[in-house]
Amino acid sequence: HCLTDSCNAAEDIKRHARKSSGMLFDKIPFRHYNRWDDGKVNHLFVYNLNDSSVSLLTPGEYNTPPFALAGYPSYAISPDGGEVCYVMNTDPGAALSTNNDLFLAPVDGGNHERITENKANDSKPHYSPNGKYIAYCAMSRPGFESDKNNLIVYNRTNGELTNLTIGFTHSVGSIIWAYDSKTIYFTAIDRSWNSLFQVSLKKKEIKKVLTGSVRWDFQLSPDNRKIVYTQILPERPVELFSYDMKKKQEVRLTYCTEDLFSQINITPPDHFWFEGTLGDSIHGMLTLPPDFDELSRYPLVLLIHGGPQWTWLDEFNYYGWNKYLVAAQGYIVAQIDPHGSRGYGQKFADAVTLDWAGNDYKDLMMGVDYLIAENDFIDENRLAAMGRSYGGFMVNWIEGQTDRFNCLISVDGDFDQVSAYYTTEELWFPEWDFGGTPWENPELYHERSPLTYVNNFNTPCLIIHGQLDYRVDLSQ
Repeated sequence: HCLTDSCNAAEDIKRHARKSSGMLFDKIPFRHYNRWDDGKVNHLFVYNLNDSSVSLLTPGEYNTPPFALAGYPSYAISPDGGEVCYVMNTDPGAALSTNNDLFLAPVDGGNHERITENKANDSKPHYSPNGKYIAYCAMSRPGFESDKNNLIVYNRTNGELTNLTIGFTHSVGSIIWAYDSKTIYFTAIDRSWNSLFQVSLKKKEIKKVLTGSVRWDFQLSPDNRKIVYTQILPERPVELFSYDMKKKQEVRLTYCTEDLFSQINITPPDHFWFEGTLGDSIHGMLTLPPDFDELSRYPLVLLIHGGPQWTWLDEFNYYGWNKYLVAAQGYIVAQIDPHGSRGYGQKFADAVTLDWAGNDYKDLMMGVDYLIAENDFIDENRLAAMGRSYGGFMVNWIEGQTDRFNCLISVDGDFDQVSAYYTTEELWFPEWDFGGTPWENPELYHERSPLTYVNNFNTPCLIIHGQLDYRVDLSQ
């Protein structure tokens, strides 16, 4: 193990000089998301502005931040500059563990202290401006990466932990302290939006501050009066906005995309609800093509999101497909949030566990049926489905279950759950969603694999994949 940068440099030179590029791995994961493990470990360093010296704050074999689920920020500095709170996972089997914990360390060196004993994921530390508290996110179920994030406050004086979101149904996203250290603002995916909430440390009452669109990157003004953030509307990419909390007034600050998007014919999607399986209300969005003619009939494209515990956000998106680019080719575009989607409460998100391609698949098909019945302009004889990651798996599943679609596009989707388990890197994910390993629960792995139904494959399907996808291996 190298403890100095010069040692790292020497090791790099030694590796490049070798005639063989082979490497020996004795632990997992040996690769993650889109890169192989190079043997180096993430660490925190302290850089001294006075003498340009660099000191190592977190020596050892564990990554700081860990390779997954650390959130942002993965470390925070106390207001007095004397202490750092950071995220680290010390479990021996990192590929099987979501047990990230919070640690404290003096900036000038000294003993490190673990302040969380929770066996599930702890992340995103934030010091209060007065230095008395550390707010952070905590899940409760070990091994479940999509569990509800609660907002926890750690008292630095007595070590007391307070959960401020026990009765809150959504999962906490980002955290912003008010400058008086009495209130915390936080975000949560709320249906198809990223809404802003506030909670007081004393009363523990949660109030919704901003909703109705997708907003990110919140920053609070020093007088606690205004919040500045980025906002993405369905018909326009990201711009800066501010919100005056006293006047309850939102003001647009930048117009970077105004000239270009004033020339583009984009109509925001229509939101719709229908009764899905289990009797739940299922939400979706319908986007029409430019120059839409109500008297014409159009082909329908069903977009299926990844996750599966994610949601279709009401935004001008870049992930997967831009729905307007699809609609511009003359298609009606449908986006549906089936069981398992984030933003409708944790119970709704939990529904997909042990039920891949179960009620979520039924929701999607019921949604297509609903749209065809409600809209005469949809041509039920011209249907397509597209999905990426979990959405790609769902397209593969559709291929073996129904011939109702004329064509399919599968991007980075699982084809066989057993081989997918042996080639993926975050093993806690399939073990949670499938109730164990392929040898412990082989029936479910077999039953919910598109491979099992390959004899039924009839629909033309375009498969798109990436060589550097180590979450869903190219072999899928």
